[in-house]
Amino acid sequence: MSGVRDGRLVFPREPLIRVEGPLVILQLLETPILNLINFSSLVCTNAARMRFLVGENKSCIEFGLRRAQGPNGAMTASKYSYLGGFDGTSNDYAGYLYGIPVVGTHAHSFVMSFESADEIEDHKYVDGVDVLKRALEFRSELGWE
Repeated sequence: MSGVRDGRLVFPREPLIRVEGPLVILQLLETPILNLINFSSLVCTNAARMRFLVGENKSCIEFGLRRAQGPNGAMTASKYSYLGGFDGTSNDYAGYLYGIPVVGTHAHSFVMSFESADEIEDHKYVDGVDVLKRALEFRSELGWE
């Protein structure tokens, strides 16, 4: 068996993998091999297309962890989005395993656990900015009072 190195650029009609052996064994292996390769190459190709369309001056971040088809799908999508040209992921574990920059959000359940801003007793300052105060200012600017 031989194949292209993970993350290498390939072109149409260029084989990704070559497998040799007894026909019966190869027929049994065909489906699992395709299953392992097809999703990864699909995600990587789509990420590369998105990167090309938005250009280098904009960031592309992968946020698909909660909607992925299981933990394996989530890890695969995070890894191959990055290989396809994305700048980061919200998946902490993929960041840890593959060295992908982690860019994130916070759990909606955390936000929804507060009835009002008055319940937030210990709001933090980040780089000298009162985050709660600034968030409320943005909210006001958007007309969400």
